[in-house]
Amino acid sequence: MELDAVVLFDALSQQKIAGLTAGERAVRVARRAGATRVLVVDRVRDPLPAWRGARRCPVLVLRGDQLVHPPLVTPLIAAAPADGLAIAVGPDGRYAGALLATGDRAGPVLEALARGDGDAAIAEAARSASPPALRVPHGEIARHAIATPDDRRAAHRLLYRILIKPQDNAITRTLYRPISSPLTRLLVWTPITPNQISYLVAAIVALGCWLTASASPARVVAGTAVILAAAYLDCCDGEVA
Repeated sequence: MELDAVVLFDALSQQKIAGLTAGERAVRVARRAGATRVLVVDRVRDPLPAWRGARRCPVLVLRGDQLVHPPLVTPLIAAAPADGLAIAVGPDGRYAGALLATGDRAGPVLEALARGDGDAAIAEAARSASPPALRVPHGEIARHAIATPDDRRAAHRLLYRILIKPQDNAITRTLYRPISSPLTRLLVWTPITPNQISYLVAAIVALGCWLTASASPARVVAGTAVILAAAYLDCCDGEVA
């Protein structure tokens, strides 16, 4: 399904969570959801331009003033009506900062945003519209407020929960993750990319193999230690990604 997205920025969108601003994370979530065109709009300063033209594909509206993760929007995509409005809601039934407009409902949503109506107001008005908006509960680890320092610390903890994978075996859980996870929490605040970590791991493994190929017992021990260190680092590229 072709998809356009509007990501709403404000001052909180510049807050960094795990090395990435909340706004940039929202843009990435929109692209992972399938958006081929993403328009970033400052809800304070920028009017919404007429950028759609004759396009008729669905429009995703996503707030960039909170921590967002794909489980916030993937249920919306899966439940999208052919012509209507789907709204992400939390366990308490309240609007969760993401909505999807399809068919003839997409145009009025963009017009409302252009008038300066907030997405929350659009979601509230849609409850009494005909037909009413489809209310879709979001998935786990989908969103978190970032307005206060306590909120941001909790958002960090929520995001790092995705590093705990059900498919991890006992060795990974007890030997590797306790060391790789703290390393990951440091690496996400650096410019180092997951691919660069992978290249570094390959170089370290090559060094370890060269050392272990030596006739010297000391070099064999050193090479084994180097390869073990590479194994810990090898967990980090996926975690950082």
